[in-house]
Amino acid sequence: MIAAAATPSSDSAWSWTAAPILIAAISLVGIALAAALSRWGDATNRRRTSYASAVETMVAWVEFPYRIRRRTSDAPDELARLADIGHGLQERLSCHAVWIGAECLALSEHYQQALVSIGQLVGAACNEAWRTPPIGSAADMVIGEWGPGRECRSIINEFQRAVFWRFGVRRPVAVLRRLVRRSPYERNPGQVGSAEHEG
Repeated sequence: MIAAAATPSSDSAWSWTAAPILIAAISLVGIALAAALSRWGDATNRRRTSYASAVETMVAWVEFPYRIRRRTSDAPDELARLADIGHGLQERLSCHAVWIGAECLALSEHYQQALVSIGQLVGAACNEAWRTPPIGSAADMVIGEWGPGRECRSIINEFQRAVFWRFGVRRPVAVLRRLVRRSPYERNPGQVGSAEHEG
């Protein structure tokens, strides 16, 4: 009887064997979850940085006519410098368009439409700026309300608001809104018409 009582039961033996396995499994799950969250966070930060860079390039493009208008010379070196800036902006805009197209097709359509609207305004301003003589004094730097900044700012702000729906809890809500054909990524038709009218 004493020997039988001292012998561990099969249930007790199983619990002593299973406990370390269970603890190890929970630890592995926790490690995997932490790694997944870390990768997700890194991916989110990269997307946020890429969208910020896209907006930065749009702003730089809108500022380009002001650079032309405020040039101090029509010397070949200065004209070449401004031309290089313009080419660089076009290349960056194209790169952003490709990336956004791969990241979110619906937002890519918004971005492309925004570029078309901004391009009309910026192109007209650049043509006018090239026809303006170089500035000759500090006072000439003051150009008042000239330029496409005001009209383009509203277009860029609308794109930024659409980008917000790609992050955090807004992202799944955006998916649901697209299912009912109320996508937050689409441009506001009234905004498009207003920008084109003002241009």
